[in-house]
Amino acid sequence: GFDGAGHTIKNLYIHRPTENQVGLFSMLGKLSAYIEAHIANVTLTGGSVTGKVNVGSVVGYVEGGYLRNLRNFNTVTGESHVGGITGVLSKSYGNMARIDNAYNAGEIGTFGVTDEVGGIVGRVSNTIVQSAANVGEVRGKNDVGGVAGSFSGVAERLENIYNTGLVEGQDAVGGILGHLRRNGEILNGY
Repeated sequence: GFDGAGHTIKNLYIHRPTENQVGLFSMLGKLSAYIEAHIANVTLTGGSVTGKVNVGSVVGYVEGGYLRNLRNFNTVTGESHVGGITGVLSKSYGNMARIDNAYNAGEIGTFGVTDEVGGIVGRVSNTIVQSAANVGEVRGKNDVGGVAGSFSGVAERLENIYNTGLVEGQDAVGGILGHLRRNGEILNGY
């Protein structure tokens, strides 16, 4: 895993508009049923991240693993699955991935272009996001949410989360969650 020890990464510019899994790290995966990969304790500011699908300032795609104490102030854009922290948060080896204590103040997505875009995460699948806040502007086309763009699995949960940022889109747009595809819970959200 990666522990930023509370440091700040400034002026990170990634411009890969035709590539998938784009971010400071492209992917984070659970190494086995017993070893959990993680990214923790880092702030990103003063830059921008651009990709095609699965785009996040910290990590493009998470399949199992743990994201903790992360802050983003960068602009993040792409076509689909775009978030301030990660584009996709999904389970692996039957275990849920998690985000705990995340904050976004960056501008996320592009109005009328980006699908499944959220201030923290674009697509959530069988995972938990807790203690997360978005104050940045989130713009897209479909499935646009202040915290998460869409719930696509059967066991998602957002807990102790809030959004005060502007959220704009054309279809399935919400202050917290854009699109609830199947099941999920939102606890203590505003």
